[in-house]
Amino acid sequence: MAKQSFKTEVELGIAPKTTPKKVLEGKNIVVPENRVYVIFDTGTRRAKYVSTDGNYGCFNNVAGTPQNESARALIGMDYALGSLVDMHNGRFIESNYDDLKIFDNGVLKVGKDNKLSETNLNKAVFLLEYTLEHAVSGKGKEVWLTMAVPPGTVESLQHYARVVRAFNQKRDAEGNGRELPFVKALMVRSQPEMLGKGLGYGWSNSWQWGAGSMSGEASYGIDKEEKYGEIPYITLLGAGDEGDKLLLDLATSKYPHANITLADVRKAKEAHGFVGESKDEVYVTSGAGRRAMTWDITDEMRTVCEKQATKLAANGIVPLLERVPKELQDRVAEHTIVGGGGSAIRGLDKFVLPIVQAVFPATRIEVLDDKGSASSAVDSAELMKMIVEVPVVKVTNALLAESIKRKASDILIEPMERKVRLRYRVDGLLQEVESPPKAMHEAIVSRIKVMAQLNIAERRLPQDGRFK
Repeated sequence: MAKQSFKTEVELGIAPKTTPKKVLEGKNIVVPENRVYVIFDTGTRRAKYVSTDGNYGCFNNVAGTPQNESARALIGMDYALGSLVDMHNGRFIESNYDDLKIFDNGVLKVGKDNKLSETNLNKAVFLLEYTLEHAVSGKGKEVWLTMAVPPGTVESLQHYARVVRAFNQKRDAEGNGRELPFVKALMVRSQPEMLGKGLGYGWSNSWQWGAGSMSGEASYGIDKEEKYGEIPYITLLGAGDEGDKLLLDLATSKYPHANITLADVRKAKEAHGFVGESKDEVYVTSGAGRRAMTWDITDEMRTVCEKQATKLAANGIVPLLERVPKELQDRVAEHTIVGGGGSAIRGLDKFVLPIVQAVFPATRIEVLDDKGSASSAVDSAELMKMIVEVPVVKVTNALLAESIKRKASDILIEPMERKVRLRYRVDGLLQEVESPPKAMHEAIVSRIKVMAQLNIAERRLPQDGRFK
């Protein structure tokens, strides 16, 4: 078999004639036989992928090294991703891992000499292998990979190219050529650029609000961009993670003996973050089981979210529009887009809009609700594939084992708008515990149906079953 060659964007000279919008829709693309286009967006905490094979996913991209033998035995591998980092026996287990982050503000961590360490290289290869196994259907395909990175970090292409070469070499050395795809080409694109153009806007002011940073980039058509030169962009450090730490400080100051953790406030903020007025009070839960307690942090939540939203508007959106050529500003402002984890904050558009309109009255804001999970429309064949995967089996076994340990009479697995709520009924009282990722909800329910020999395709009528 002839040796396959890998090329970067620089070597190719051009990018594939496709857009993120067309990839997401999975249509109107002429894809050569045995080729698949994959867009891979890596943030500080979460990673997302979408491919022309019709696969989409979002998972925790933290590739941690187990601290001890028990942690390694838990997952059976050197690194941990996705639900393996998020959950075990209903508890957040991030503390079981060393050196969790391989990304800083959405970019691969490198040393002061601008070189990628062997440790981070191995983690990144593991991350890519995990992603392509889920993004690509079938065996032995050729992948054209596009990495979405923060604006102004295109030079990271060299590091991602090294990762891809190492992935291809590992694939060939282990004889997995017929199983894993071969990455034929690599391109690097700005996250905000892909956000705006992926929605079909040639003109836009697009912002990605992640865990490590808020980054924005303007776009005003290829012909105008060639005329006016460099495209303006802004990156604001300190975003979701910074807000979590501030919320923890405020909550622990208010309740000094509550033993509230960073994981506790992060969970509350991702589910109940808001600006302006809230119809409901916001609580954070600390502890577990019979010792679990809830604490009202409504005012603290509003303070943190409004501080960050003001930062986005006053230090980000407005200054970026000011860098756009004056005669183009109104048209760009009409398509101001905010995506990423921060976009889930309730009331964000109504809060940010007047701040920006005070300077640019033509502004219109579109906030993308980033729930961090794939579509719930999963067919039976796909569910059968999902429920035999190790993470689903482990999480399901863990929640069943925990119910036995607590002597629970009932387990309630409830899909909410942005999460899954998991509760045990013990002595007549419901106890809420750490929940699995929402993307795993249908797979867990179907796993239980399979164990009880029920019909996984039946979702309307109640069914009775049992297992030992």
